[in-house]
Amino acid sequence: MFELIEAYDLKLQAFDAFKKTQQLDPKDLRMKVEGYKSYLEIYYGLFDLGANFYNGKEYENAFNSFTKAGEVKDFILSKQYTYAEVKLYPLDTALVLNTAIAAMQAKNTEGAVTNYRKLTDANVSGESYLEVYEYLADY
Repeated sequence: MFELIEAYDLKLQAFDAFKKTQQLDPKDLRMKVEGYKSYLEIYYGLFDLGANFYNGKEYENAFNSFTKAGEVKDFILSKQYTYAEVKLYPLDTALVLNTAIAAMQAKNTEGAVTNYRKLTDANVSGESYLEVYEYLADY
């Protein structure tokens, strides 16, 4: 798991470095030329790390990775970056659900409730979301 933790830390450092570079040099041609794909790669990388941590039963690390993936997605959307290969949405139901489940497995009730509420507040419904509503009702 050490490699995963190191990868997580490096992705966060890269995200911070990219943002800092843009703050210091708004013309940042490198990011413009590449179409800001480095941010998308960080998002995907954090999401994948979350899944790997979860599969390894490292639930707190999974929760943190999924949470950070959400922060990167929100940053991308706030900057209005778009990509031909994927469209990002303000409410990524898969990401929010994975974040909540990882929190629940990590015994992080606040994290689970916060993320499940994102789904219920958006009136996400369907049979696959029944457990979300049951969890909040029990809470």
